[in-house]
Amino acid sequence: MNIDIVLITWPNHPKRIEYFKRCVKALKSNLRASKHDLIYKCVAEEQVDPTCTWCGDQLVNICKKEGIILRWHPAPAGLGRNMNFAMDTATSPTYFMVQDDWEMIHPCDISLGASFLEANQDVCMIRYSWPSDWPTFIPMEDGWRRIDINGKWPYGDDPSLKRHDFTKKYGRFVEDCPHGVSEGRMLHNLVRRKADIRANDVCCFGHMGLISAIPDADDPRGYPPRRTEWMEEHDNKFAD
Repeated sequence: MNIDIVLITWPNHPKRIEYFKRCVKALKSNLRASKHDLIYKCVAEEQVDPTCTWCGDQLVNICKKEGIILRWHPAPAGLGRNMNFAMDTATSPTYFMVQDDWEMIHPCDISLGASFLEANQDVCMIRYSWPSDWPTFIPMEDGWRRIDINGKWPYGDDPSLKRHDFTKKYGRFVEDCPHGVSEGRMLHNLVRRKADIRANDVCCFGHMGLISAIPDADDPRGYPPRRTEWMEEHDNKFAD
């Protein structure tokens, strides 16, 4: 039995390819599956940002070296689009989605979660990362804590394990929308459906990096400018 590890990236800046390398290295060091084979896949935006150095060739080389199956998502780029593309790329009964700026900091046997999802078809997903102490966890007799769906931030795009039928049961990400909207819409969709979302016993990931994948004009979050020449000038001040 396989589990797909689906990595989501956009190699449109030198810092972003650094994050991808760190993400892969941490996963290969800490992620285990005692009862499954792990199949690494990557979905990457092919749209080029003309203001920054394109790192697509580096991504191809990394994926080839690490045995990662690479698929390119056709332009136009969009997080909702690429998240849907990632879910369509997954073919195993369960799949683990990880965006490229999440670094695994605690070891984990993901077979435990996959076996639980396979045996409990009413459970929506298992989260392996969450923001600080925001969610409210509800102890369950089966040993997998449930996240209070009406509490703070019960869902996020951080690393999670899902079954292959996720889109059939809970829908797809909204596309053609401002950055961040697809995540928020999915959150509200899962709340409305009263989704049963569980959490690993330990938060296994930390977020890394200051440089967004989104070109400056399209990113409302106030991140430092992405332009390569700006980063070269300010590299020491805004180091990871």
